[in-house]
Amino acid sequence: MQKLAQVLPNSIYLATLEAVITRLSNASMSNQWQRWIKRRLGVERSPMWAAEVYQLGVLVSALVLLASLPSRERVPGVLRSVITVVAAYRLIEIMLFALHWVFVDRRPVKDFRRSLLAFCLNLLELALFTTLILFYHAGGYTSTRWRLLYELSSSVFSQSLPTTVGDDSVTRILLHVAIVEAWLLLLVVLAVVVSGITRGELGKNDTTA
Repeated sequence: MQKLAQVLPNSIYLATLEAVITRLSNASMSNQWQRWIKRRLGVERSPMWAAEVYQLGVLVSALVLLASLPSRERVPGVLRSVITVVAAYRLIEIMLFALHWVFVDRRPVKDFRRSLLAFCLNLLELALFTTLILFYHAGGYTSTRWRLLYELSSSVFSQSLPTTVGDDSVTRILLHVAIVEAWLLLLVVLAVVVSGITRGELGKNDTTA
């Protein structure tokens, strides 16, 4: 029993979860981009702007895609499939990012205010990429693309399921996934704020007597 205890980690659950999340996260495009920046700059940790450039590039590209494509009836099935895969990949990437923050990452926060802003943009991404999937889904919806984006944004930021979006099983599953991701990001935000408090960042600029 003692030999077995020496081999096993302190927590089988956490060790397994950390190993899976770390491997999947390392394979994401976001981490590949940041590793490429680190190699180019010759630094050990990627600069903050590297992740911001990736996030803003993805966010702006999705907005342009949503605004520029024709109505769903005129979009070829192959293109709808590509849009769905790309949007689903980004949703998975955000999920892995949040899980990595909650269960794996133990590094100190560089700047908690910058992190809070990035997490707010993550919430917007959840609504945007969910909109892309639902709007160009084969089933179709009566809402316009911008109305659908507004409804999903309200849902994500209020942490509640929308009542005016379709009721088919695929839609409900996708909406539940988006809300679960939003809750995970909320946990990340709380962790970042607590980190800022414990390290005294929130009181650095306090000039009151």
